Amino acid sequence: MTPILIAALVKIALLVGGLMTGAAYFVLLERWMAAWVQDRRGPNRVGIPLTDIKLFGLGQPLADGLKFIFKEEYTPSHVDKALFGVAPIVILAAALAIFAVIPFGSVIPDFELFGYQFSGDAVNLVVAPGVDIGLIYVFALSSIAVYGVILGGCASNNK
Repeated sequence: MTPILIAALVKIALLVGGLMTGAAYFVLLERWMAAWVQDRRGPNRVGIPLTDIKLFGLGQPLADGLKFIFKEEYTPSHVDKALFGVAPIVILAAALAIFAVIPFGSVIPDFELFGYQFSGDAVNLVVAPGVDIGLIYVFALSSIAVYGVILGGCASNNK
């Protein structure tokens, strides 16, 4: 494997991991706000059962992820199984591919530590740096996500 390919794969892994973690904790924030608005017990006041450990609900995204992994996959018998399974993948792929052209900055800038000057190599934190039409790419992929919803609706064979 070439170093460029390895660097691209590492960037993709960091980007997807960061986006999925961010999404999980934004859902937690949404649950906190909904519980506050509805005046009920939310994830910030519940914790590990049979203990007094609360953790402010920070384990809730982990519990949600484990529940999602162990959940039974159910596909109705009257649907087109291939298209019904591909539809959410199209939506997720389009949503994640949008972030390939968004520059996130550099990791190692030039810095001084204890009187020594370190010239770090700036790491270009964009997965696809050669795309000069990034804004058009973002708009194009934003419109492609709609096709996943249409594909799921058509594959369900439901009126």
